[in-house]
Amino acid sequence: MPAVAKAAPTCKPVVRPDDGPPSPAWQEAARTLVESARKQLWAEAGQPGLAYLRTGGLTDETIRHWGLGWNPTNTWLEPKHWGVDEGKKLWVPRGVLISCEIGGTLWYVKVRRFDGDGRPAGEGNKYIQLKGSKTALFGADYLRANGRPLLLCEGERDCLLTWQELGGLVDAATLGGAGKRHLGRWRLWLLPYKQVLVVYDSDTAGRCGAASLEEMNPRTVSIPLPHGSDLTDFHVNGGDLRTWLACYVHRVKGKASLKAEAAHLLRENSTEHETQLHWCKRYGAIMTELGITCTGHASWADWVADVEADLVSQGTAQEPMGRAAFKGERGLCTVSNEWIEGDACPTVSLELVQTEFGAAQ
Repeated sequence: MPAVAKAAPTCKPVVRPDDGPPSPAWQEAARTLVESARKQLWAEAGQPGLAYLRTGGLTDETIRHWGLGWNPTNTWLEPKHWGVDEGKKLWVPRGVLISCEIGGTLWYVKVRRFDGDGRPAGEGNKYIQLKGSKTALFGADYLRANGRPLLLCEGERDCLLTWQELGGLVDAATLGGAGKRHLGRWRLWLLPYKQVLVVYDSDTAGRCGAASLEEMNPRTVSIPLPHGSDLTDFHVNGGDLRTWLACYVHRVKGKASLKAEAAHLLRENSTEHETQLHWCKRYGAIMTELGITCTGHASWADWVADVEADLVSQGTAQEPMGRAAFKGERGLCTVSNEWIEGDACPTVSLELVQTEFGAAQ
């Protein structure tokens, strides 16, 4: 039977939202909610939310650092206290609360809904963004653009996992959903990156969102996951995030970053997560890209082949070998004086934004 061609996904048109931040009244009310939710997450009532985050691979350190919270009950708040249009009350569903703050401005608050039985909601809208929230680039305060690519994730949980596990290889950010394809002012934060890697969910919405970003600029590339519905699913089901991402990252790194990684590879630190053969292949790939001659071999590929033959014959190909930086240094994901912070990241003209990333959608 001949193969049946699959129809291209039908993608919704991009809608132009208001680029400005929420009102001061909204931010004040939201901060009160966020602070209360953060305390609730670490109380007895927050155990379902905490278990959900931990099951997704997030450490307590990451959960605390990003100020995730828990709203224990479905709540309806008076809109007048939030500076939004009078009418229906503002709904805050039961679930894990995620807030996006950039440069001291609180842009949005959303909730990963939970059912009454304490499990993540599986039907309807899984995420609810509070009325009055505005689209923003979650993680913008942590973008360095120091030669590494930017990895755009579909949602905040994937973004936090990337920050936690892959901070030494890429910067991470998200617009908070596959349907949010209008970058607006956040185009400025993408300009310093030579390549933007997009890893969205494997469903129709994810494919449409990734395709829209790819069409925006040739530096944007969608990269597939070997398995799993999203990055978190891939990770918790045994996927090796570093090995997967290294296949794409080393191709776009600048020479300074490659040399720094090579230097770290030569350190004596060991890790149980990497094999000797994997270490040699990575080192050989870096040397090849830097154009450094392999003494005693015609190429680094030949050197790796010889090393592999020796390791296999010795039965040690799967033993750990020293390699510090490839595992990643958490310090790279900590605010420091080297970071470009707030509205100063970066300062460019509107003409440059339009040239590099196209006119506003």
